[in-house]
Amino acid sequence: MRNTFLFVTFSLGLLFSAVAQDDNLTVTSLEDTHVDSILQQHLAGDGVVLSNGKFNNQAGNVTYPQIGTFHRNGFTAFPFDSGLVITTGNVSLAAGPNNSGSASSAVSDYYTDPDLSAYNSNVVMASAVLETDFIASADWFTLNYIFASEEYCEYVNSTFNDVIVILLTGVDPVTTVTSTKNVAVIPGSVTASNPNGIPVGINTVNHGSHGPGSGPGDNPGDATHFVCNAANTQGVQYDGYTTALSAGATVFSCQTYHLKVAVANVGDNSLDSGVFLEEGGFHSPGVELVCLWEDEQGGDTLVQGSHEQVEMAFKLERPALTAYTSIVINAEGDAMWGADYILIDPYGNMMNPINNAFVFQPGDSVLEMQVVLLPTIGFVDSNQVKEARLIVFSQGCDGVPELTGNFQKADTVVVYFRPAAPEPDTTNSVTFRDLDSQWILYPNPAGDFVTVDLKELSDDVREIALVDISGRVLQMVRPTENLIRIDLSDLPSGTYSILLSTQKGHSNRFFVKQ
Repeated sequence: MRNTFLFVTFSLGLLFSAVAQDDNLTVTSLEDTHVDSILQQHLAGDGVVLSNGKFNNQAGNVTYPQIGTFHRNGFTAFPFDSGLVITTGNVSLAAGPNNSGSASSAVSDYYTDPDLSAYNSNVVMASAVLETDFIASADWFTLNYIFASEEYCEYVNSTFNDVIVILLTGVDPVTTVTSTKNVAVIPGSVTASNPNGIPVGINTVNHGSHGPGSGPGDNPGDATHFVCNAANTQGVQYDGYTTALSAGATVFSCQTYHLKVAVANVGDNSLDSGVFLEEGGFHSPGVELVCLWEDEQGGDTLVQGSHEQVEMAFKLERPALTAYTSIVINAEGDAMWGADYILIDPYGNMMNPINNAFVFQPGDSVLEMQVVLLPTIGFVDSNQVKEARLIVFSQGCDGVPELTGNFQKADTVVVYFRPAAPEPDTTNSVTFRDLDSQWILYPNPAGDFVTVDLKELSDDVREIALVDISGRVLQMVRPTENLIRIDLSDLPSGTYSILLSTQKGHSNRFFVKQ
């Protein structure tokens, strides 16, 4: 046991903390307030949806005096203007000034969280635990916090190492395994040799052990992220606290995870500790998609028969590159996707208006895709120019309307298509769309052969061309019968098309060679 005079300083601490001073942090208890209301009003920031809140393992209204709101007022040295504070004792003790070097406010009927024993080898006592389910709009979330304690600095490197953890539970995007990990770690401490990082705590973030005064003392830990709050100072009651820190991790966007913020006494219930959570400091930064388009004045042009293609590069701005982000493309304009042109995604797969998304894989930061003009594109006359307006954006969270606005839409990409030469008289012709239902191709996907059944078109077909996705003709066949078998055995796997040239126009079909 530590000195009994702590209970005297507790009563003095409460007396002084009740006095609002312009230069002191003030605290208001949230006892009898619904947990979900606390989360929504004081913790939720941009890009996250919070639900199923609990405090000390209880849903509904708070029944413990260990959670409240804080405002720094004139205490401008404190990093956060306002937010939530949860404490091992009565929350009112957190308010300034620091009028005691050993303030305590033990809660008589306290809660002890069973999960915390795994993060401290000594006996865990009174706990304060705020938890919530959450969905993030991007592949990363952050929670801004400050850990503070009266254990500083006399009990640094002792067994009274009050514990602070922020536990994330859910599917890890890298391992795809559901797990729980502590994300309250010292910045820069996660390395290949120490993937879990160094937990934030009294024995890890400090400037050494010493008695009353400003120190520093013996055997310091990480002093970079430590603020010594000497006795008899304005501001906050705790004798020491960390700088503003951010707990964060990669997640699968639009999936449900669980977060537990916990602080607890260790060894005994003397000398309080607490964690300050910034107002709106739990957030998921929106994914920003940037199209690296060379012609900023309005797109590029493809000419029929040129076998050229337009390459578009996309850059994904995000703080982590370890999770998956879907990029959706919608098309507008008079050029028809799948009939006049096709899109090849960054992995060489042909896209279509139904399956209109490609994915940034783990580690991707810049991807390229192609716009390919089909040889079957039709024009009314030699002066017609067709336009494809490709609207590219990050995929939202279906079923979570609160998150649909958290993605930044990229600028529209414009591609123009024009004929290479004047078109012949087409008075008596029909478009390839009219021909499309008059012949079949099978099997699809194909193996070493594909069969073209011309049906009633056999007398009209002049040529059958096997074309790759870039528009290059690989084989040319002049039909002599209704069933034409085309050898594919020398071709690599991929997407191809069969192009029919008839007296009435052109028609093509795509197929996949396995």
